[in-house]
Amino acid sequence: ETLHNTSALLDAENPALLRPVCEVEISVHIPDQFIEQLERVGSVGGGPVVIGYSAVMQCGLLRLLWDVDDNSVSIEKYEIEYEVVPVSLQQDLFQGPSTVVCSGQGFAYYMDALFPGYTYSFRMRSGITSGWGLWTKPFSGTFDDFPCAISFTSRIVQIRIPDSGYYRITAKGAKAADGRHRRGGRGAIISAVFALQRGDMLDILCGGMSRCQLLHSGGGGGTFVSVNTRQLEGLLLVAGGGGGTRGWDDDPHGCDASLEPDGTMVKSAQCAAGGKNGAPGSDALYSGPSWGHGGAGYLESSTTAQSFVEGGGAGECGGFGGGGGVGFH
Repeated sequence: ETLHNTSALLDAENPALLRPVCEVEISVHIPDQFIEQLERVGSVGGGPVVIGYSAVMQCGLLRLLWDVDDNSVSIEKYEIEYEVVPVSLQQDLFQGPSTVVCSGQGFAYYMDALFPGYTYSFRMRSGITSGWGLWTKPFSGTFDDFPCAISFTSRIVQIRIPDSGYYRITAKGAKAADGRHRRGGRGAIISAVFALQRGDMLDILCGGMSRCQLLHSGGGGGTFVSVNTRQLEGLLLVAGGGGGTRGWDDDPHGCDASLEPDGTMVKSAQCAAGGKNGAPGSDALYSGPSWGHGGAGYLESSTTAQSFVEGGGAGECGGFGGGGGVGFH
């Protein structure tokens, strides 16, 4: 490339004017290796430098934690690059370097699609409108080996199966919160053994406990496990969440989750039918908008909550995992 080196003299009559007096052309060669390094470290004016980064086990998953050196900048996203750290030259690495881009709203991220029992190398950078910032130095974290005890993370997470074999999976649905005077229902516990193949991907949604609003509580979230797809053909286990309660003195306690494929209906004039065959529960329409909303099914969403296939969002005061919304009366 050609750079122009211009010197100037200050005009005595007009100090604000810089008058060029000579121009020199300098030929500069930039090696390809230097261009590659520039591309790796990010564009000028990119996101702030990521600091204080680490990889730790939380909720049964490998979670990245970090901060940035300038919290006044509105960060749009982060890019994370990761790969298995080999223990020997003969190790089957399963996958090459991969990247994931996550929202810039927080300073933590649960890593998906990792193999339990392996150590991973990570590096990351922040991004704003003008471009990416500098990559961090590589840092490592180890995903604990089986048995994995994955708990509530408020989103669907994934893990990969490292070896073919038989695996016992136990799913526990979430309890519904207690009302002012009545108890919320308990979640189901379901366990079974499955033959899984190396490289299979498990999608796991751990249900969350609902909340109490005034006297009443929403339904607890269900826990779902599927393999390679969230559609019906990939279903392994579903453990339903407990039923919410209106919480008045003369109301029944919330119903415990069913251990059968179909939902349960409490023996009360104001209750509605539970879901069947992956469909959602019905709303309890009585004396106004509702005395409570039905929970979502595996395949279909309810009036207020999302099915597992659609993401598992909860109704108002319901638990993540399709927990039905609280009633208005």
